[in-house]
Amino acid sequence: MYVKISSQFPAFHALLVKAGLAISAEYRYNFLSDSEFYTVFAPTQAAIENAGLNSLPVAELRQVLLLHFVQGDLIFTDGNKNANYYETGRVDEKSTPYSTVYSKLYVEPGVDFIRFKNKNGVDYTTINESEFTNIFTSLNINTGEAQQQAFPSTFTNAIIHEIDKVLIFEELDIQ
Repeated sequence: MYVKISSQFPAFHALLVKAGLAISAEYRYNFLSDSEFYTVFAPTQAAIENAGLNSLPVAELRQVLLLHFVQGDLIFTDGNKNANYYETGRVDEKSTPYSTVYSKLYVEPGVDFIRFKNKNGVDYTTINESEFTNIFTSLNINTGEAQQQAFPSTFTNAIIHEIDKVLIFEELDIQ
């Protein structure tokens, strides 16, 4: 995932680095697990500039960026997932020192689109099927060099969609 985001979405990646969410020397994001599925909504450079993300304090920037990562689900533009509240990487204010609660974002996947609603139930933004949606990232799960050559084994662990508007917590339908 690190390679895809850093090469195809460099402005988004630069913000992840600025927010302390990336370990560049290890080519990974420090809040992601190799054993979890993710759907990433990567904002375009124009969306990042329009939202003024570069001027946010680091703690606030981190929360905004983590809202763009859905944990535990692969959401495609094929309409197979139900419209629902999906858990993001953003730590919610309901968290305590003893339990972490993550903000849940309302996502409406459909055939050839993914839609987000604002707090009033009106369309906030829509991702339409394009060459910038359903970008797969995979992990190699082989352990030995001989195995990698003879029987390469990978699994898809994330899907990335380009989004033309930054997801702002205060404006979205969040649970």
